[in-house]
Amino acid sequence: MHRQLFIDEYDNVVAFLIKAEFNIDEERYVAIAPVDDPGSKTYIYKIEVDPYGSESITMPERSELYDAFKAYEKVKNDALQ
Repeated sequence: MHRQLFIDEYDNVVAFLIKAEFNIDEERYVAIAPVDDPGSKTYIYKIEVDPYGSESITMPERSELYDAFKAYEKVKNDALQ
């Protein structure tokens, strides 16, 4: 896991641990947890790339969440083996 700084919607810098990055078909996702409480909930976001190549994270569509969490669980379990 590595630490990544993000800027939230209020322009605050927030630190998260990157727990995993994974793909589902052509879409990229990231699983993150707060640095100050890494044992807390894990959040899944979709990685979007704008026309200039800059990455941002967005909430997945409701229809994508189940598959995203399943994929994260598989990545997490594979890492333990």
